[in-house]
Amino acid sequence: MAKEISSELLNTILTRVGGPGNIASCGNCMTRLRLGVHDSSLVDPNIKTLEGVKGVILTSDQVQVVFGPGKAHRAAKAMSELLGEAPVQDAAEIAAQNKRQLKAKQTSGVQQFLAKFATIFTPLIPGFIAAGLLLGIATLIATVMHVPADAQGTLPDALNFMKVFSKGLFTFLVILVGYNAAQAWRHGRQWRNYCRTLFARL
Repeated sequence: MAKEISSELLNTILTRVGGPGNIASCGNCMTRLRLGVHDSSLVDPNIKTLEGVKGVILTSDQVQVVFGPGKAHRAAKAMSELLGEAPVQDAAEIAAQNKRQLKAKQTSGVQQFLAKFATIFTPLIPGFIAAGLLLGIATLIATVMHVPADAQGTLPDALNFMKVFSKGLFTFLVILVGYNAAQAWRHGRQWRNYCRTLFARL
């Protein structure tokens, strides 16, 4: 295939995907021209037989025409000019769009529960890791150096501080989980007001 993708080829592709009226978006990744379509039944899968096209991948709402590295961007730019669209979407925008579409399709109860579960506990994972490391290091040092539980001095004080800090997360675990749960179910303001009232009474 020539370095420049011909307008004749792009016009043929445009015709076989249902015409300009069937195009919802135009973008590209490293190797593929990505055309979002309104009606996938209008797409002719024989696009892959066109000279210069290395393959075609069809989904329910998108046609991916494989051109190869360096050619997909030129094809998307030229196709965008044919459609009179705004600047071509890059790979990051396409990934964000696909993520939103996938999220919209998560309609089952199990999927919704797992999504909420991840929203609640994922932000707490770094804290759990840090708390576990601090507690493990403090316990290891105390064991190796034979530091008594009632010992006094800089080292025992430092170890006690590490243990208190590491156990603090687990002490306030219920509050942290409750706060994240309120955020996940869109009740963040009510939960913040409750926390202020709770801490004001302590």
